[in-house]
Amino acid sequence: MLWSLIASLAAGQGHLSDINALRCDPLLNVIEVPDSRRLGEYLARFNPDNISALTQVTNELSRQIAPEVIRHERESKGYIPVFIDGSAIEVEGQLFEDAGVGYNGEQQYWLHTALVGGLWVSGYLHPGGVDVAGWTPQFSPV
Repeated sequence: MLWSLIASLAAGQGHLSDINALRCDPLLNVIEVPDSRRLGEYLARFNPDNISALTQVTNELSRQIAPEVIRHERESKGYIPVFIDGSAIEVEGQLFEDAGVGYNGEQQYWLHTALVGGLWVSGYLHPGGVDVAGWTPQFSPV
């Protein structure tokens, strides 16, 4: 379960449904991949210590993979694309916690991400509309 989650986060776009792509990826050599709903139920049981440990593992994987991604981007494009993003995630109903009021006055989360090439090196989920201008901490784990 955990290996599938880590591989999905590293190879996907940050959605639980990305786990479904692992079933088709022979390079990852994942024998048994859970469906996204089962993975969501698994994540719902995480406590702060589990989240901290998972963050450490994903940060370490990013540190190991980043040099190859940077080399590839430099060789193929002649530069290293870096993308910082702040995206609102709209929520409705009762199946969410700690969402805040965004800039548009609606309940939402705010996802701050940093990518180097296609590698998602950092992601933080915040309640409501928060300023993405303070992007420097996004790169501290890498």
